[in-house]
Order: sequence, then C-alpha cells, then structure tokens
Amino acid sequence: DHVEERAIPIIGHVHTIQAVAAKASTCEVAGNIAHYECTGCHRLFSDANGENQLEQEDVIIAALGHDWGEWVVTTPAQVGVKGVETRTCARDNNHTETREIPALPYPTRDDDGVSVVEATATQGIAKDVAALFEQAKALFEQAKTANGKVELTAGNLKLTFNAAAVNAIGGSAASLTANVLTENFGIVDLDGIQAVIEINFEGATFANGSVKVELPFATAVPSGKVAKVYYINGNDKTDMNAVFADGKVTFETNHFSKFAVVFEDATTPTPVDPTPSEPEITPNTEKGGLSGGAIAGIVIAVVAVLAGAGVGCFFLLKKKGGATAGADSAEQPAQAQDEQESEQPEQTEEGAKSEDSDEQ
Repeated sequence: DHVEERAIPIIGHVHTIQAVAAKASTCEVAGNIAHYECTGCHRLFSDANGENQLEQEDVIIAALGHDWGEWVVTTPAQVGVKGVETRTCARDNNHTETREIPALPYPTRDDDGVSVVEATATQGIAKDVAALFEQAKALFEQAKTANGKVELTAGNLKLTFNAAAVNAIGGSAASLTANVLTENFGIVDLDGIQAVIEINFEGATFANGSVKVELPFATAVPSGKVAKVYYINGNDKTDMNAVFADGKVTFETNHFSKFAVVFEDATTPTPVDPTPSEPEITPNTEKGGLSGGAIAGIVIAVVAVLAGAGVGCFFLLKKKGGATAGADSAEQPAQAQDEQESEQPEQTEEGAKSEDSDEQ
C-alpha cells in the first residue's frame, strides 16, 4: 500500500522554452515571479536552457489581501429605513465593502397609556404599503417590547394594529399588500358599490388581536340609502358595522380580505305601538276551565283579602297601643266596634267573628 512516484523524462523530448513575465499580486489575485515554461511538457524552469526545474509554488506570489480603511457612513439611516456605511481598500480604491446601519426607531405617542408607534408613506397605497410593512418589521418588534400599538399610513389608507395583533405579528415573516379600487371592482352580485378595499396578509395571524381600518370617504349618501361596509367572502357578505363620520369610513377586523363600501336601500323599521293592549285571556271552558267571570272574581277576592289583611293589621296595632294607654281603653263597647267595622269596605276575619258574637 505504500507507493512512491517520480516523473520519468520523456524519451527524446526536447524542451521548447518560453519566458513567463513577472506579475505583481493584487488584493485578490496571486502574482508570479519571472520564469520559463516548456510549451510541450509545461515544466517550469528558472533558466532559459531548461536545466533548473522549478515547482509551481516556487513561482507563485500570494494575493496581498485588502487593506481596509475606516467605515464611513454613505447612506444615513432614517426612521424605519436602514442606512449604509462603506470602507475602501487602501491598495485599490475600486475595492469597497458595505454594511447596514440599523434603522432609526419610529416615533411614538401615548394613547391612554398605550404606546403607539407610527409609520407613514405617501406615494400611494398599492406601492407603499408592502414596502412600508417590510420596513416596519423593526417597528412591530419595537411596539411588541412596549406592548403598544402600530399605525401604518400608506397614501390615504390607515391601519392600526392593537397590542394583541402586534404581539402576534412581531418577529414573524409576515407580508402585507393593499389596494383601494374605485372602479372595475370584480364583484358582480352586489349593487351600489362605491369602493373596494383589498388587503392581503400572509405569514402570520392576528391571534386574538384586531386592526382598525380607516379610509377617507366624503361621498354624500343619496336620499333613501345607507352606507355600509361588507366583508366579501365568495357569495357571502358580512356587515362590518362601519362608522361613516368626519369624512372617513372606519371599521375593525380580525382578518384581512376584500371589503366593499356600498350604498344600499334604507330599511324602514316596523312601528311599535307605545301602549300595546294586554292579550285577551280565553280559558278553555270545555275542559272545566274557569270562566272569565270566575277569574275576575278570583282577582277581586285576592284584592279584598289583601285589603282585609291591611285593616286587620291596622286594628291590631291600634288595639295594642290602646292597651298601654289604660284599662278603660281596653273595654270598648261592641257598638263602637261594629260602627268602625261597618265603615270598612271589607271585613277581616276578626270583624266577622265579632258580629257573630253580637248576634248571639
């Protein structure tokens, strides 16, 4: 298994020697010393007669490598946008190297104790919101750390992600695209469409969070119509309970998709009688049920019993109070008691007993 090899000169070979000029090394490319090479066998020599053979490593000069200078800011960082700094090789100023500078933090404001991080772009919704969301990855991380909200404003579309949505999105590889259509809506089974908001979100969910969508909308609602925003899902539509006020439309959603702003016929609510009549009671007399008169009698009797209970209570209290006043008050004539009881609309059980004793 132990093998050793050596070159055997080509029998009868005559070297054709060619001079190879020296070449200086650069930062990235190796150079070589001046030497000679046989064009037939490609052996290297230090002399023109081909007598002093050289190896490849004998003629190679290694690359020098870069001699980098200091880092210099060439593109300053902005809010939400990373910057760039560059350094240049001292041996060759055509050789440069760049690296990113972290984006500046987004401005925040306090909203009822919640930190709100804002990002704004103004060149147009379709163009800006995707790039803005991509730039805002750091914004979501910043807001997530502060348990705050995120506002993205692209053109005239404003999206506000609450803290729960921010916590779900922060650190994810999500992407967002949006557009607002004022024609060619692509919805054939819905009349009165004024605008369509298309928002697509991929790579994450809102979990338990939500997003408030705001869009300018100052079109006057025709007489007999109402303005609505519907979530469109195939042939189904869901009322988003949008608010139209202050020249804009606002609604909240826990998912993104296609939303249509429409004018539809106003529905007239059914009038309600402020003094509805009591339902008539019609007892079933065929099965031994009580008649209307009997029911009325029961009601009257209950009222009478309650009234009698009240009178009895009054008498008991009065009698008790009289007993403490003196012995004379305890001996009331039966006639006086009869007169008092005759003045009451109903008799108590005690009054009835008194009359029976008098008659006896």
